[in-house]
Amino acid sequence: DRSPSRGLGDVYKRQDIDCSMINTRSELIDAIKHALQYPHFCGDNWDAIEDLIYDIVLPQKLILHNWREVEKKLPQDTAILKSILDKYNNGRCVVIYT
Repeated sequence: DRSPSRGLGDVYKRQDIDCSMINTRSELIDAIKHALQYPHFCGDNWDAIEDLIYDIVLPQKLILHNWREVEKKLPQDTAILKSILDKYNNGRCVVIYT
């Protein structure tokens, strides 16, 4: 919930991404960029995503819902994204794939 009454700290406690409607690499990257509030100048490739994940404040918990659905559709891209996210899944940000 990103209602105006909540502070930025609240937003970064937990972020949910619904992967059920993602069908393309571009949609997957856009979902990550939107959920993590990436700047508009962020590139649309995995290197740009990894660079920005390294530089931004990640939520304490990132939950990717319906992950198995998108894994079946985009096995190579989900493997890349998972390897990027898992680098930071060590207390800095807990990543949960449901």
